[in-house]
Amino acid sequence: MLKSNLKKFFLMATVLLVAVGCFSESEQKEPDFDLKGAFKGFAENITLQKDFSIPIRAEKASEDIQKYLLEADVELSEAMKEDDYVDAVSYKVAYDGKNLNFVDFKTEEKTISSRAAKGGPASEYDRACPGGQRLVTTCMSQGCVEKELKKLASKIDVGDEIVIHRSRFRVEICTTID
Repeated sequence: MLKSNLKKFFLMATVLLVAVGCFSESEQKEPDFDLKGAFKGFAENITLQKDFSIPIRAEKASEDIQKYLLEADVELSEAMKEDDYVDAVSYKVAYDGKNLNFVDFKTEEKTISSRAAKGGPASEYDRACPGGQRLVTTCMSQGCVEKELKKLASKIDVGDEIVIHRSRFRVEICTTID
């Protein structure tokens, strides 16, 4: 009887150890994707506010608008170079006569496979301009972007809008400006 109880004890202990081992192994498994790391990288490099406005001096409207358009674009471009998660950012700039309003920020994240490739394929595709706007240009260089934004800043009037879609490889600029 002692021998039988001892066998049962060892059998139950073995089953218990196997069950605990399997349970522990499944709990300790690393996740496939590090969400904390994704948010940390995004927050450190690109911080998008909901919407913001910059006051424009009436007597120097064209000069101020040009300055702020270029500064915003350069800062965003630099931040994207250092960010492993954001593939593209688009936003609208509208002039209301007093303020240059930066609104409707949207981001596109890289796919996990393109992040792993570090500079590998990105989600590049032609996008349509918002209703009532036309595509001004698609730029492949920062010089092209600066030239177009300067040109648009010199023509902007109250109620005009510019939509900028910046990805790692190109910038598409749409506008209501004639």
